[in-house]
Amino acid sequence: MKPSRVFLCAALASAGLIMPGQAFGDTSSAGTVLILDDEDTASAKVLELDIVEVHAKGIAAQPSSKPLFAQTFGRPQALSINDLLESTPNVYGDVSSKGTRQVIVRGFEMRQLSVRFAGIPLDTGYDGMTGLDAIPANWIGAGQIRFADAGPTDATGMGGGIEFTPIAPSLLEAALEINLTGAVGALMHGMQHGPWSWVATAGGNYSEGFRLSRSFTPTAQEDGGLRDASDKRGVNAFGSLSRKLGNWGEWKFLAGHTQAPRGVPTGIDTENYRYWRFTKWHITLVSTELSFASRCLFGQAQVWFVNQGNTLRAFDNADRSTQTLPAASTSVWRDDDYGFQIDLSTMTWDLGAAGFLDAQLRTEMRYQQHEAVTDTFHPVTNTVADSSRLMFDIRPGVTWQLRHNLRLFASGHATGNVELGSHNNAKTTEFRMQSLYNGGFSFGTDYAFSPKLGFGLRVARRLRMPTLKEQFDRLPNSASVQIPLNAEVSWNVSGEIRWRPFSKMSLSVTGYNHEVRDIIAIRTIDGIRQAYNIAEARLAGLDTTLLLGSWYGLSLETAYGYLYAYDLSADHVLNDRPAHNLRAILSYSPLPSLTLSLTGQYESKRRTEVQRLSNPVWLGAIFLLDAEVAWQHESFSAYIRASNLLDYNYARTFGYPEPGFNLTVGARIHL
Repeated sequence: MKPSRVFLCAALASAGLIMPGQAFGDTSSAGTVLILDDEDTASAKVLELDIVEVHAKGIAAQPSSKPLFAQTFGRPQALSINDLLESTPNVYGDVSSKGTRQVIVRGFEMRQLSVRFAGIPLDTGYDGMTGLDAIPANWIGAGQIRFADAGPTDATGMGGGIEFTPIAPSLLEAALEINLTGAVGALMHGMQHGPWSWVATAGGNYSEGFRLSRSFTPTAQEDGGLRDASDKRGVNAFGSLSRKLGNWGEWKFLAGHTQAPRGVPTGIDTENYRYWRFTKWHITLVSTELSFASRCLFGQAQVWFVNQGNTLRAFDNADRSTQTLPAASTSVWRDDDYGFQIDLSTMTWDLGAAGFLDAQLRTEMRYQQHEAVTDTFHPVTNTVADSSRLMFDIRPGVTWQLRHNLRLFASGHATGNVELGSHNNAKTTEFRMQSLYNGGFSFGTDYAFSPKLGFGLRVARRLRMPTLKEQFDRLPNSASVQIPLNAEVSWNVSGEIRWRPFSKMSLSVTGYNHEVRDIIAIRTIDGIRQAYNIAEARLAGLDTTLLLGSWYGLSLETAYGYLYAYDLSADHVLNDRPAHNLRAILSYSPLPSLTLSLTGQYESKRRTEVQRLSNPVWLGAIFLLDAEVAWQHESFSAYIRASNLLDYNYARTFGYPEPGFNLTVGARIHL
């Protein structure tokens, strides 16, 4: 928990308005999570109230059990983090050209989201894409999906932000999950001794790579997306070490590495089919962080390094055995990200009848470098391309607790994208990339009409700077006059109402509207790829969530999300954006240690077979039915899950998710 939020939590607790241990999700090993605002407030232990001296009185906590404009979850009991996220309303799954599973949040793709693990950004400077399955499930302790800006320290993207908190296991844990396609296992260890504490986890995964569905036999060209392109075996390791520095701060160091081979789709519906295979893939991250707290100033400083890389081989045939044709090649990519951030918050000033006020400042700077080496065999050529840039983001803001039930946020941000250089030994003409600068603001308010009824409003101007790949593709050819790209800008208004008429019933309704200008698109003219800005689009929608129970061990959760995505400049719907998402979870606990649950999820899928078509083709919908029996004991838990996904057209075209029946058995031992 950030020190400024520790102060606020302590103030609320001292006023008798919250109780330590108010939590969400699976806190048996993920720790206690106090939800007071839109910050990710995951902690490895129950909050210690004697860290800071408390003077504030009379501040009221939010009546809802989770922050407005956010979805929270505990430790995932799933083979895939994407499986967990895709069960959240208005979060949709897809597959990228790299073969990695991606999520789309309220119509925004991965390039337009802020995704962080332990405060470390996971996007790449080259194309802004990193599949969330890149982070193993045994690294995750808790997480939060935020859908709107609330303050300067949020640093959310255009579509929101996803933050993962590292695992905080008990003394020793072991987990194993087996299904019809493979298995995953992990060992976890956590301990505290005096001011020192440490965490270590290591795991591995194995997949046979066969399809669950036998409803059709693919041709060689339709091999894209099939998991039998390559077996998947991978290992990962993660560890952290921290030390309390008396009553004024804490130092933390963490490092992790994960790797696995990965098969990717070929070019379906393209003229030239290629048979790809990622033979190597990895992420390595290192971070050190210092948190400090005084009576006047609180904050943290963090420095990180992230290295992501893979090896891609293009073969001649579907069985991926020869590289003799001119299209065959081997490419090695590498992305390095060096960054640091400083978050500062002042003490809470008592303004008397005017409430309480504090200020925040967030500063982040990143140096990103990309290198690609491609070897083709016929004829033999070696192409080396590299590029680098410097990015900064500065966000000042204030939080004003005007009354006991009214809270205001305001912040601004300035962003810069300074292009440092580029080189390609295959091109005789070099060009200088463009440096861009832009900025925006965010404003928010939360108001509690009563302990049972709350309202939130967010207004923001958010943006996304072009990636290095988009910068390279912005020109028809390097000899032309340079055509700079503008930053994507989203003007966002969101409102949410939460109503809890009874202790066992709650309802939330959220509406949002994004007016997006200067969207960056890619087109191909006469065989030349070109990036350009299109004028304007609208992403709007409605989310509803209803929770009932538990009555006599029976509870029901339903959620529905509707998305309206339209290209206003071209007067047609935006492709690749689903329109409807409906989810229902019915659970029954006849015993405290036994839970039976049934989950159904429906998602409409609107996408074109050929993405350049202006008129979309409806491929129908996917429907997932999932039944699970879970047993929880003090030192042992187990579950068995059966799922059936119905959508053969969607899977035939894009490869994920696979239709058919799957059976999963998992167990966890924790001491």
